[in-house]
Amino acid sequence: MKKSFLTVVFATLSVSSFAIFANTINFQGELTTNSCAVAINGAADPVVLLPSVPTAQLSAANNKAGKTDFTIAVTGCVATPAPKIRFVASNFSTAGNLVDPAKPTNPVKLQLLDTAGTAIALTGGIYTTPTAITLTGTPPNAAYTGTYGVQYFAETTGAAAGAINGSVQYSLAYQ
Repeated sequence: MKKSFLTVVFATLSVSSFAIFANTINFQGELTTNSCAVAINGAADPVVLLPSVPTAQLSAANNKAGKTDFTIAVTGCVATPAPKIRFVASNFSTAGNLVDPAKPTNPVKLQLLDTAGTAIALTGGIYTTPTAITLTGTPPNAAYTGTYGVQYFAETTGAAAGAINGSVQYSLAYQ
């Protein structure tokens, strides 16, 4: 009786310990002497609206449609170095595209595009521009404006009609 009770206690402790470590929240921040302000399409809390497109345009894998540009404006940088832009996604596909959290199996995703129009792969949910943005002017009035994009992207076949939503967080990385 004592032996089986101890086995149950140890098994319970092992499962409890695993559960504590499996449910980790990681926080990441940065202290900097710079303090640039960011606006997307002139707003601090933006919504970028993509056009309605026919499902026929996304009927085959790797089809894309509805490219929509958005502007990231960085202003009021008081010091150097110039920052990099970082995108972080919670809901992303293995290909690095944004997934609609309400429709995770939908074959159509949202694909971010860099300033050259090249697809941004949110590998592991994170993408940081490979080089720092180019600031114009001198601190404390240094600024940057870059045009990025987003488009519908069919990772596989089977596009179905309906809303597609996604989100990405953005920040400035000063390292």
